[in-house]
Amino acid sequence: MRREHYISFLAFLTGDTVMVKKLYPEWGLETWLPFFAHGRLLWCCTEHGLFYQDI
Repeated sequence: MRREHYISFLAFLTGDTVMVKKLYPEWGLETWLPFFAHGRLLWCCTEHGLFYQDI
């Protein structure tokens, strides 16, 4: 990805918890999240907007 086109943050939402990880263009798209049985993973691309996937 280009410096203008990258994932700016990841967020994992459960019923009562929100975990947010800020990412930078110099970093790869690798991060560690604690284990949650279910929830919603959100990520924001600087060019295409917000996406989510139910886990």
